[in-house]
Amino acid sequence: PDGHVVIAEHNSNRVTVRDTQGRIVRTINIGGQNRVYGNPQQVQVLDSGNILVVCRNVIVEFKKDKDEEAMRYVRNNYDITAARRLASGETIVLMQ
Repeated sequence: PDGHVVIAEHNSNRVTVRDTQGRIVRTINIGGQNRVYGNPQQVQVLDSGNILVVCRNVIVEFKKDKDEEAMRYVRNNYDITAARRLASGETIVLMQ
């Protein structure tokens, strides 16, 4: 709604929020900082403004405008293919 684009930068271990000119407005570092995951492959901006990030071994929701987790689901296997938060609030996960 604000015209920004959210990009999962797989090889950079980060998610960036950019304006229409391509300038970075916000960066969420996925790897490091004692985080056990990396290489984001999918993102979803939720109605709350939070960002759902899907990696091969974890699904994590970051709070709007903060580098703070609201929810994390970790798998021991790297088998998550995709995920999506439904309108009901449930998260559907596809694993291989």
